[in-house]
Amino acid sequence: MGRSTTFKDTRKTIDLYKTRFNKNVNTRQKDMWSAIYKGIRKLKTDESGNILTTTENLKLMRTLRGDVERSIITPQYKKDLNKFTRGFDDLKDINDKYYKAIASGTLNANKNVFNTVKNLSIDATRNSLLESGISSQIIAPVQNLLQKSITTGGSITDLSESLRTDILGNKEQLGKLERYTKQITTDSLNQFIHSA
Repeated sequence: MGRSTTFKDTRKTIDLYKTRFNKNVNTRQKDMWSAIYKGIRKLKTDESGNILTTTENLKLMRTLRGDVERSIITPQYKKDLNKFTRGFDDLKDINDKYYKAIASGTLNANKNVFNTVKNLSIDATRNSLLESGISSQIIAPVQNLLQKSITTGGSITDLSESLRTDILGNKEQLGKLERYTKQITTDSLNQFIHSA
């Protein structure tokens, strides 16, 4: 197996797993927007449409966090993530075949290192695409915007439109979850293959 074949197989594998995982992300993103929109509609406003700074609105914001997380991290999302992490095994197999072809001693000497790197890469990817990563990169910014709008009495219409555009995207950019997951899935597989 030559270097150019290895490179083509690697690119093809990365694209396959990245595409497979991200094909359902748009659905998660729409569900996320639906959960947020339902929460926004429950916010108490004054007659001008400005959000009232009330304990009830602040409590609603806290419960919304869990609703949003559940709308993203569904059983199907977890199943898709498990399938995605198999890409690390496929990339490792391509790498092993390459090293076996050029120097079998190198493969045996580095087999444990490659397995450790693979397992670390999978763990890092899972952390980024599950609760901790989704919470800090997707949900926390939404929650901060909601909190700011509630504590400053912002317009519910402006809040709704701003969140809708950020979450669902527009002609110029992908939605928030799509941007994040595409970045993580691309980077994680590329970084793994370059470190293996």
